Amino acid sequence: RQTRSVGLQQLHIFTMSVAFDLGVDVGGTNTDCAVISRTENGDVNVVGECKHATSPDVTSGVICGVEAALSRCGKSYADLRHCFIGTTQFVNALAERSPALAKVAVIRLGGCGVSAIKPFETLPPKLAHRIDGGYHIVSGGFSTTGSEFSPLDHQEVEEAAKQILAAGVRSVAVVGLFASKCGTQEDRVAKIVGDVFSSSQTFVDITMSRHCGGQNLLMRENASILNAALKPLARTVCSGFKAAFEGRLSDVSLVFLTQNDGTCTHLDGAAEFPIRLVCSGPTNSMRGAMLLGKCHLVDKNTNVDEIFVCDIGGTTTDIGAIVNKTGFPRISTLENVIGGVRLQSRVPMTESLALGGGTVVNLHGPQIAIGPQSVGAQLMQKSLIFSRPDHPERTVTATDVACAAGHLASQSIPGTDPAAVDGLDKAKVSACVAKFVEMVEVSISRLKSSPAPVPLLLCGGGTLLLPQNVQISGVSEVVLVPHAGVANAVGATQAEVAADHEDVHDLANFGAVNSILEGVDAEQDSPEQKAAYDAALGKLREHVQEKVCAAAVAKGAHGESVRCVEYRTAALSYMTDKAYKAAVNVTARAIGKIDFEKVAAASGGNRANENDCDVDPSSKPTSAAASEQTPGAATQTEVFDSDTVLDPRRKIPHPSVDENGVWDLSETDVELISAGASVLGSGGGGHPRSSGGLHRAKSQFRAGRKIKVISPDALKPGDEVVSCAYFGSPTVMVEMIGSGEEMTGALALMHSVLAERRQLDKVDFAACYSAEAGGTNALEPLVAAAINNIPFLDADGMGRAFPRLELYLPYHLTSRYGPITMCGARGEPTLHEVPAREGADATLRQHVFETHGGVAGIALPPLTAEEVRTALVPHSISLCWRIGRAVHDAHVDHKNAVRALLDIAQGRLLGVGTIMDAPARESMWSSGNYTFVLERDDAAEDDNGMPRSLLGSEHGEAIVHYVNEYLLVHVAKPRGGEEPVEMKLVASTPDLIVLLDPETARAYHCDEVRFGMRLAIAQLPAPEQYKGDSSAAKAVAPAGFVSDFGALVRGPTGDVKPETLEKARTPVVSVCDEYAKKN
Repeated sequence: RQTRSVGLQQLHIFTMSVAFDLGVDVGGTNTDCAVISRTENGDVNVVGECKHATSPDVTSGVICGVEAALSRCGKSYADLRHCFIGTTQFVNALAERSPALAKVAVIRLGGCGVSAIKPFETLPPKLAHRIDGGYHIVSGGFSTTGSEFSPLDHQEVEEAAKQILAAGVRSVAVVGLFASKCGTQEDRVAKIVGDVFSSSQTFVDITMSRHCGGQNLLMRENASILNAALKPLARTVCSGFKAAFEGRLSDVSLVFLTQNDGTCTHLDGAAEFPIRLVCSGPTNSMRGAMLLGKCHLVDKNTNVDEIFVCDIGGTTTDIGAIVNKTGFPRISTLENVIGGVRLQSRVPMTESLALGGGTVVNLHGPQIAIGPQSVGAQLMQKSLIFSRPDHPERTVTATDVACAAGHLASQSIPGTDPAAVDGLDKAKVSACVAKFVEMVEVSISRLKSSPAPVPLLLCGGGTLLLPQNVQISGVSEVVLVPHAGVANAVGATQAEVAADHEDVHDLANFGAVNSILEGVDAEQDSPEQKAAYDAALGKLREHVQEKVCAAAVAKGAHGESVRCVEYRTAALSYMTDKAYKAAVNVTARAIGKIDFEKVAAASGGNRANENDCDVDPSSKPTSAAASEQTPGAATQTEVFDSDTVLDPRRKIPHPSVDENGVWDLSETDVELISAGASVLGSGGGGHPRSSGGLHRAKSQFRAGRKIKVISPDALKPGDEVVSCAYFGSPTVMVEMIGSGEEMTGALALMHSVLAERRQLDKVDFAACYSAEAGGTNALEPLVAAAINNIPFLDADGMGRAFPRLELYLPYHLTSRYGPITMCGARGEPTLHEVPAREGADATLRQHVFETHGGVAGIALPPLTAEEVRTALVPHSISLCWRIGRAVHDAHVDHKNAVRALLDIAQGRLLGVGTIMDAPARESMWSSGNYTFVLERDDAAEDDNGMPRSLLGSEHGEAIVHYVNEYLLVHVAKPRGGEEPVEMKLVASTPDLIVLLDPETARAYHCDEVRFGMRLAIAQLPAPEQYKGDSSAAKAVAPAGFVSDFGALVRGPTGDVKPETLEKARTPVVSVCDEYAKKN
């Protein structure tokens, strides 16, 4: 192709065979269309484009935009080969709780193993009210080993289907325990439900959860529910697109919709899985900008790992990173909130700023205010340069500021009035533009995976907000991509086909013999054993990659283009039983370019799930506009309809404590305790939200129960208290959420055992307490307290989370080691005698995996009131509450949340950095480390900002070591140094090491941390019981983990001395005591 510039136009003369594709991106304000050419040698060029207002019915606006784009390049529909469409209709429908959402019935398989938290309970209330069509929890499900948890009962499922039919619900989500590992039971349930509805000649939509998520039952179920709720709208949308292009395109089977992760699906696939399409916009923008702009970089063959994209639209600015090696966006590895619902969807890791062309700017006050309000689609009516002087709602927008700063030649934009901005204060205009640049700069800094400068590509209709030749700290060069206004439509045409794999594999099937699997500590194994183990891992990788690549080809990828772009393994945490040592969780993804002939042949009615139902003949098309809404309105809906009761606009009120010091917990209190417990988990213990502890505790209020908290000082002589907890693997707990009665069963057996031994009719406990204040076990005993109607004690047995039961303080400060009682989801409590603390953890852990599938409730030996005062950490639940409140109130006051957390927890900031190395735990050895590149910290102390860090001014790298919890921090390289130096320990157990989001202070656990994340490393003081020369202090010192860390904690002259905060922690005041006086 030859190209020469003609003013702002380009004249294209084609001298070789070309194909033309169409890209469309439907937004809430505009529909962008682009016609691209693809040559035989792979060159892609934009030959026609159009930005058209999105119409109420969507499809007519699409056709108008497409025809305008075709007209501008002299082409017709007959010249088009394929059409790719990205649309916001589905995410907008969720955000506004649209009437187009269907009622959904859930059939959950797993019986008592999944009944603790009911379907719809974790959804925002308004959304749940809109789509809740009832639920049925039936027997079935699998275990983590792949064996059946319980058999499927055909009659039970059939009865559930009949009740759903009678209720008039026509969308069903089938969710099986460990269905992401084995989906055969979901298939059987779908067949039974389909048969029941077919017998009454009634249409039914069925969504199976394994197509909607990985190993996390609640998140996978929520994705399945949303998918089922969206399917009627998806059929309408897809039918609309099909009708719009039928008669225009030669074959509508070659119309594709783009998905969240840069892949695509045909219209029938989109109608089946709309949940995969809800966030395709940012992905399309980034891929389009990469295609259009990379060749314009000064270093065209740049070797940087990532290229950043900044898409400035009418309402928001989205910033993300394209992985240079794959050409796809860096994917978020954490939970995502879509429509107020927490999911595990594959969406780009982006930062969204309330900055766009329509952003409202206030230049009149003492300080410049930018957003978050936006005029959105009414820019032409309300901005100064576009609106009439007498318009009553005329306001200053970011576009007006850009015009006043001279960023655009107003004569090139019809209908503008350049004089309208002459009255704006020039100094404030300049300061405002500087703030625009700073907002982008800060977001890029947060997303960068290394301190090295990165190239930045600008796209979107609002790029004029930034000055020409803008200089951005941390950015090597800035390129405004050609066709910036339609980069999202261009990106849509680059969609590919992908296949995913997630499963738990047994290495014994790949050559790892039993003798290799008998040790837990890597240092105890011979080189031959390690070599054999590594060989088994290699065979597993070959097997999975071959399988996932074949799956991509089967889904429509061209075989020669398929490549495995992701392969990640992780050991299942806390699993020490021999049968589980070889268990490795594998996640893999393969991607390939579309084999258009194969996809066209496969489309035309073939659905991705095996349900044979056709489109409901009785369903009437509804206006797709019912789901349309401006982004600003969508955001507001999410804020006020959330799965949290915390109001982001208001500070926390006083808790309810009576004159006797009894604290009556509310849902707000439980959420605050959960936030603090996540921090005290120090990277482990299971996140209270994802592990289900928060939801199990909140469900007690819905059941009409009370949760009362008392201070240890309220105990009377002779009182006894008991500790209960969940025991096992948090990795299993996120899937097997249990019956909610595991701890109650263990407590009941403890009552019975002690009564028999003491020859009493019964034994009463004055309260129960948490074995550890960190992680999900800080909240789990709240459930037992509520069900047994006994108070909950404001104290715990660790003051944090630790990886082994032997580190439980009463095991060191009393002689009470047993009895211990255990109960799983199926009931059947068991008694365990523990004569000494050594080996207690291993004994119980083997039983919990062999008998209960990896998770059970336990009750530990009771303590007297006198023992409580010496052996437990007092007021630790109050500390959790205070941390949660401090972080929440800091957000309300627009202050730094990390500073607020460190102030209340009496800790210090070690540094802020980006993770450059985060090796996966590929074996049963559970220790590991994360390497951080630290940010320079030379700024003056700011009482309202991030506190000064200990390491930021002198050190370049830090390494955080963990054994399910973070235990050590070393510095390995001086600031500006090229060569690493001898590692120096700067923080260690028993102090708490915490990784926090620098902006929100959200704590990140070991299993959540990934390469490229920017986190703050904080150190909090340990409870006083772990200080000094006691057996407890020795057990939790670095030397106590020599089998995990080796030479790191055993220096040349002996054990490494702990590096803990010197200043003793000021005693925490119990909420019970403080507010009893105030009330």
